[in-house]
Amino acid sequence: MPDCKRVIALGFFDGVHIGHAALLRRTAACAAARGVRAAALSFTLHPDTLVRGERVALLSSAEDRAALMGEIGGVDEHITLPFDEKTMRTPWRDFIEKLRRDEGAVCFVAGRDFRFGRGGEGTAESLSAYAALQGFGCEIVEPVCLDGEVVSSTRIRALI
Repeated sequence: MPDCKRVIALGFFDGVHIGHAALLRRTAACAAARGVRAAALSFTLHPDTLVRGERVALLSSAEDRAALMGEIGGVDEHITLPFDEKTMRTPWRDFIEKLRRDEGAVCFVAGRDFRFGRGGEGTAESLSAYAALQGFGCEIVEPVCLDGEVVSSTRIRALI
């Protein structure tokens, strides 16, 4: 049983760039409006490491991500979950229900292009529709662009 209720931002948040900051600020605002804690969820291992079998050169350590999320995005806490074979094979609805049950999630915030769950079958749109059916909150944040390009950790890695 969770110790408190939370609005949870979903993502990996590598580098905590301006796109992440927009999503995290929305999370903090939603949490403040509900009188609950703002949290960001991340994983111990970048999902592409298992999903695609690719080694991902991370832009920031887990400790740096946690600190930056609080400083830049205003979230109260950082939840780190293992990303392993079990997590990779979990259906997206089961993953969301686990977060609702174990972490007290009353609302989720995700980027428009966020995918999660077994085979990436969970999308921002499916999460939003499920939230409406189940009676919990969901906020979808549009991508942030800079010089006509979507800001993403993948793009930043490619530029480095």
